Amino acid sequence: MKKIKIICDSCSSITKEEAIKLNVDVIPVMFEIAGKEYNPMLDDVMDYEEFYSRLENKEFCKTSCINPSTFINRLTPYLEEGYDILFIPLSSGLTSSFNNFYTAKSILADDFDNKMEAIDPRSGSLGNMFTILEACKMRDEGMGFDEIYNALHPNKLGVVSLFTIGSLDHLRRGGRLSKISAILGTLLHINPIIKANEEGKLEVDKKHRGRKRAINDLLTRTIENAKQGSHIFIGHTNCKDEALQMKETIESMSDFKVSVGYIDHTMGSHCGPKTIAVFYIQK
Repeated sequence: MKKIKIICDSCSSITKEEAIKLNVDVIPVMFEIAGKEYNPMLDDVMDYEEFYSRLENKEFCKTSCINPSTFINRLTPYLEEGYDILFIPLSSGLTSSFNNFYTAKSILADDFDNKMEAIDPRSGSLGNMFTILEACKMRDEGMGFDEIYNALHPNKLGVVSLFTIGSLDHLRRGGRLSKISAILGTLLHINPIIKANEEGKLEVDKKHRGRKRAINDLLTRTIENAKQGSHIFIGHTNCKDEALQMKETIESMSDFKVSVGYIDHTMGSHCGPKTIAVFYIQK
């Protein structure tokens, strides 16, 4: 049985420490702000508080996907060492990185017969951690490449991704909302609940008048629908106090294990500051 190398991208919001502990390689998704490009996996990357503060001050952040040449350069050393490759990226419905992986695979296949597949989690940010953690667990238990891939692709775990945002402006900038709708929504204090659908694409699931109602809806859905005794991830973009309050509420009403963390720079640049998200496995 060949060795298995699990690789993800930085849109999983994974930390360097977590990646080392799990023996996972992380391909950074670069971002650019004020003309300077940043690698989110380096120690000198802009910290989250500064990053989201600059977004609140209307600075524009440009992001990119992982291109085929980057994949070729990153995968080749592992293939030469005899590894089969499992890649866990941001949802295929949100980025072309998934397809670019397969473009790279078709080129590398001329020189290597190693197995190379991408598992589509149909999620992003901390929602991808469910798939990453399970893949690593299965690898460490000695399960084979095909067994891991078939058990997890696509989103076989049933991960649910829900979030509400602080401002409609970033959805408008990203082309997901017209300027008029954004202005009207702001005036009416509309806070939508947005979800990743079965294809891993984002869609508005519900609209609330006011942030408090939206957050209460996230809490209710999570407590009612998450698999009992499972892990829940809460992600945020510089609204840590609200995230910690959600954690406290969920833990006081259930036996869930709840982790709180920042949403990564790339994902956060699209949903904007004051976003709060919940990720759980459907019961």
